[in-house]
Amino acid sequence: MLTLLAFIDLCPESDVLLLSAMIKNAQELADWLNSIGKFPCVAFEDPWKPTRQARAAILYRDTEIRLAKQQHHERPIAEAFGVFNLVRGWNPNDPNSIILQSLLPNNVTLARGKYGITANRNIVAGEIAAATQIPGDILNPKVLVFAENKVAVHSIANMLNKKTIRTVPKITPEEAVYQRIIMAEFGDDYFPLNPLSAKVGVHYGNMLPCERSYAESMFRRTGGYNILVATSTLAQGLNLPCEIVVMAGTDRYDDAFDDPGREDIPVYELLNALGRAGRAGSAAAGVSIVVPGKVITFKDDDVKSLSNNDSLKNIFFGSDNCLNVDDPLTSILLDKLEVESARKSRDFQHALYRLRLSLQSDEKGVVGGFIANSLGAFRARRKGDIEWPVKRAALAAMLLTETVDPLVLGWRDQIAAHAGLPVLAVRTLEEEFNTRWVPDTLYVEDVIKIVIDCLTCERLHLFDVIRLENVERVFGVKIEGVDADIFINHAREVIRKGIYAWCSGKTIGDIERTIFPTVYNFKKIYKNKPRKMQKDWPTARNFVLNMVSDIGFGASVLSQIASALRIDTESGVARAEAISMAGSAIRYGFTSVEQIILASIVKNQLSRVEIHLAEKFLISSGELINARLDVDRSQIYWKIKGLIGKYGGVEGLLDKIKPA
Repeated sequence: MLTLLAFIDLCPESDVLLLSAMIKNAQELADWLNSIGKFPCVAFEDPWKPTRQARAAILYRDTEIRLAKQQHHERPIAEAFGVFNLVRGWNPNDPNSIILQSLLPNNVTLARGKYGITANRNIVAGEIAAATQIPGDILNPKVLVFAENKVAVHSIANMLNKKTIRTVPKITPEEAVYQRIIMAEFGDDYFPLNPLSAKVGVHYGNMLPCERSYAESMFRRTGGYNILVATSTLAQGLNLPCEIVVMAGTDRYDDAFDDPGREDIPVYELLNALGRAGRAGSAAAGVSIVVPGKVITFKDDDVKSLSNNDSLKNIFFGSDNCLNVDDPLTSILLDKLEVESARKSRDFQHALYRLRLSLQSDEKGVVGGFIANSLGAFRARRKGDIEWPVKRAALAAMLLTETVDPLVLGWRDQIAAHAGLPVLAVRTLEEEFNTRWVPDTLYVEDVIKIVIDCLTCERLHLFDVIRLENVERVFGVKIEGVDADIFINHAREVIRKGIYAWCSGKTIGDIERTIFPTVYNFKKIYKNKPRKMQKDWPTARNFVLNMVSDIGFGASVLSQIASALRIDTESGVARAEAISMAGSAIRYGFTSVEQIILASIVKNQLSRVEIHLAEKFLISSGELINARLDVDRSQIYWKIKGLIGKYGGVEGLLDKIKPA
């Protein structure tokens, strides 16, 4: 919201186009934009869709479930029925709006829990997916099975790999490159998530990009995977061809944490996942089937008694337009300006610091302008409360003057506002940078050390730069209930060890072995038996996917500081470029100019680990030297390009770096 308001403020004559298939309050948003000068603004809402979709939920006969409860010593089995909705919305009282029919040729196996018969969602979803496939036919429909977390994903995929009767898909040359990159990146003791012997693929959040690309390629094409089992991360934005979606449950828990809590999947996420079935240009029609997390029963072939069932209401939601766009500026900041405890929130502080930008740019001040133009202010004015934005602007300005002198808004305030940081954090980084930088800093590796030392120094509050939630995912614990200082000290140690391992070309397995002991030692303080190291290396995965980007963000802030300092000091001209180069090296896992340039030439044909090995070979052969930061990089580029050609391209380089 702040970005949109800032864009409109900077470019008042520009046109704005907001796109979504799920927005419920489009007309309100149009009225708001009209009110702040983006006139005329029209809300275009069209229920037409280029594909047709049948949607069903799994139900069971009440008599069978009651009988299963009584047979304590036998596996509970029941006939799975699908209730299909023929019109939008859930209205079982209308006999013309639903069809109830048996879905599978055989009964499904349910489970027995503490409080009775449970849905056994993963097994049932797997049975439904398996039933869509004709043995041996590579032209079977493409099926996406959504599960709550990676444990459930692997459970369903393992079951389907055993049940599916077909030949193992052959991989294309492009997929063979992905496989080689995956093996190089993870090391010899890699636990393959999608082994070459798999008939069914998996896809979830903490897979590395090379693993995701391989799974998506195998599922997208004819002759590859016909079934892909995934978490909801795949439902957000990826346009993969799919005729059938099977959803195992309408609730979930996050297995990244040691003590996860269970939550219902929001309606918009549920509909987004189910909407993958039937994609324009690839499948004119689709079928989506939901296995509810709890057993839902019906009596006497009649589902009228389920008219108030919340799960079915969500599954058969009347329209895709289910998401009300709220004003995060209001919920995070403006409604909490007078709440002392809320001011400690990271989101609150981030929003407040961003409002600092160009505090006195007009007669109102941008703080007043942004707040006056916000969606929250628009809603208040509609209710007749014209004083609401005025009071909120005054409170925000007062809080800002507690942290910054409004008469002295220099480059530090600009950097802090753009980055959403406290000015104190920018000043601390500036002082640490000036203290640690020495004139003979000549190599990328040396600059990386300065960056990491600045970001992990004790004077800087770590979570001003590194997002707390990303650190929590690496450690698998929430900060509530633990000693914050001990947590931060262990996090600093993980950053130092992890970045040096990542940038020095260590495999993901080696990175796990490098940082996991620190994480484990921290958990031992609070748990008798913390999780041991897992074979798919989730700690290293979360570090690479989440914390590395945050550390790269910290490097970019340091680069902006160095760039600003060149105004004040003649000796600082090259420092910003050096920090910027180090930031790129951190993001991609390199320690030299040569590695960065080599990666830019070969694109995605070599893994990070292979780039390190290739540079090592070229240096050991005497044909390349580790260049200083002040060397003309165009010369290095043409030198490396020539060497690649000399050794027969990427394949020739690979032959040179293969283990004997």
